[in-house]
Amino acid sequence: MTTLDDLATTPTLLVVSDFDGTLAGFNVDPMNVPVNTTSIAALERLSTMPNTKAAILSGRHLEGLRTVAQVSESVILAGSHGAETNEHTTPLTDEQQEAMAQLSVELHKLTEKYPKLWIETKPLHMVVHTRPLEDTNLEAAAAEEARTLCPAIMHVTEGKHVVEFSAIDVTKGSWITAARDNYGATVVLFIGDDQTDENGFHALGDSDMGIKVGDGDTAATVRVNSLDDVADVLTTLATARAHHLGV
Repeated sequence: MTTLDDLATTPTLLVVSDFDGTLAGFNVDPMNVPVNTTSIAALERLSTMPNTKAAILSGRHLEGLRTVAQVSESVILAGSHGAETNEHTTPLTDEQQEAMAQLSVELHKLTEKYPKLWIETKPLHMVVHTRPLEDTNLEAAAAEEARTLCPAIMHVTEGKHVVEFSAIDVTKGSWITAARDNYGATVVLFIGDDQTDENGFHALGDSDMGIKVGDGDTAATVRVNSLDDVADVLTTLATARAHHLGV
């Protein structure tokens, strides 16, 4: 199995992390989440090393991710599961835009039944946040009703306290595959915690490393328990990589 030493000494390293539940904790207000500054510092350090790329790959839309992550330009930001980056945003067709508009109307009707439900509109996605309901039974009921509203041309994924509808077929796995090729990475590390991260884990090869944060079935090869564990991994990797490169 691939080790941190293998990552530290590979010719070209790509380090990719999810944001929520991995680099930051959760909050009812998603724009006010507690960020693990130790993890961010380690990513920043890795991003400045030769033959090393560091990225945050999130379901958040790009502008929202940029606001909460507050990283330097050397750290790659990929929002909307990779559909939005500084260099490229996947455009929607007229049909996809119409489906998004139709879904928006239907989802907002749900707030009449569940007033605390938060419907978030992103450039390429719509997200139903059930966490504000603060009741597991209500959350499950609202999520089930929301899923049934998905238009045929859109994709629906359920994560931790969210139901996400995507107008495009871009996943964290497809972004990681493309990034590996774009950056010529010989090894990829991907860290995530949610169901939407499983596409990323499935995109990894035998020489890569996937780290799952928390409980649940996963395709990742390594599991850690907490955000502090993620910080330890990234800090250890950054130190070992710097030593290997002599920087």
